[in-house]
Formats: sequence, C-alpha cells, structure tokens
Amino acid sequence: MFTKKGNEPLPQGIRVAGTSNGLVAVFGGLWSFSYQASLDFFPGLSSESILFQPRARDLFGMLMEGVVGTIVVPLENTVIGPIPDIEAQMEIYGNDLVQRLKRDFPIPMACGGLCRPEEVREIASTQASYGQCKGSLDARFPGHAYIEVQDTAQGVERIAMKGAETRYAAGLAPARAFSYNRVPLFYQDMSGQKDCATFAVLRKR
Repeated sequence: MFTKKGNEPLPQGIRVAGTSNGLVAVFGGLWSFSYQASLDFFPGLSSESILFQPRARDLFGMLMEGVVGTIVVPLENTVIGPIPDIEAQMEIYGNDLVQRLKRDFPIPMACGGLCRPEEVREIASTQASYGQCKGSLDARFPGHAYIEVQDTAQGVERIAMKGAETRYAAGLAPARAFSYNRVPLFYQDMSGQKDCATFAVLRKR
C-alpha cells in the first residue's frame, strides 16, 4: 500500500530525496492521528521530512538503524489501553529509547465511503478503531462484515482506489483522511464519546 502526496504515490517508509537523522517517521499513513500528532509536536514540520510506516516493527527498526532520528507513536488510548503492536516493540527496545514529548489528543473517528450509507456491506478499519465504534456501526450498518487494515488512513485510501473489494465498504478514520482522498463522509464521529489517545515522541539514546 502507499500514501498519496499530492498527485504522486509515496511508497510507505521511503523518502524521495535522501535520508538523514532529521527525518521523522510516524505510525500510519497521511492524515492518520499519528501524523496529525507529529504536526502538533513539531509546528512547521515539512511533509518532505516525514516518513509513513504502518507496521510498528518496521517503524522501530527505522529508528534503531538510524534511517530516522525521531518516531511519533500512539502509546495507548481510552478504548483499548496500551496499543499492542507498539507495546511489544517498547518491550524490545525500551531501554534504548528516550521519550522526548508526550501528549493526549482526541481521536474522533469519522466514517465514510463511495456508496450510499444504506449500501454499506463492509467496514474497513483497524481492530482498535473498529472496537471503538462497534456499537454505532452495528446500529447503522446491521449485518456488515469487517475488513482489517493496518492503518485507518490506509483503509480510506483503499476505498478511494475504487476497487471491487471496497465498492460497498465504509472506512473509519480521521475526518481529514476522507477529505484528502475525496471520499464522502457519512458521520463525523461514530463513537459518540470523548475518546483520546496518548502519543509520544521517541528517539534513540
């Protein structure tokens, strides 16, 4: 999968013009909550300095190998507690990392798709986001199937590609991911709760 940058494809975890320790890698894709947190942590950060990586193992590997100097990750949220993939990597590399910044951010989960709401048959989402909105999803889209994706923004990208497998799918993601990919919104916040997540900036010792 890839994250779009303007009209050009940007491969996951790869920078177009070289690498340096000044790069920042985020967990997820463009307009994921981790990406939005990185802009809050580092106002004025250029998109050319950000790498997108949907796999926690590869994200931490990029930091430990010196491909990037900083990563931004979600540590936990009010829905499921610690994020399992991140927690597993912290257990491996925790002694080699320094936590520079840590903040809580709201994580309202929007929902949208290219079909009409009454036509939705599948929901494309991460397990955490799907669990966060399960009650509302069951009420609004009874009998739907679940499509697991590695990142919420990635799910919206798949829908935007207009493939047959997502023709009748709705995504769960930050609202900006829908507007960026030109996928119509059905609902601004599916959970109806004031859910939040704790994000951190990590660097190698």
